[in-house]
Amino acid sequence: MEMLSPETRYRDLTVKKDRYRRAGVSEYWIVDPTARQVTIFSLVDGQYTEVPVVDAVARSLVVPEFSITLDALFDFPT
Repeated sequence: MEMLSPETRYRDLTVKKDRYRRAGVSEYWIVDPTARQVTIFSLVDGQYTEVPVVDAVARSLVVPEFSITLDALFDFPT
């Protein structure tokens, strides 16, 4: 899971994603706190495909018991 920041955005979305793919990392989550968005990629036949976030719940395909609502992830006290 990568938490995007302006300083790491490009690296997380390109360099790290490609390295993880080549290493066979089966699932890769990108958390964008500015956009309040989670993007999940699942490795299928050596390529990442996007896993849809349905009803504002991000669900892991690798760890089926793991899910998190976007509200729980982004609505925290500051």
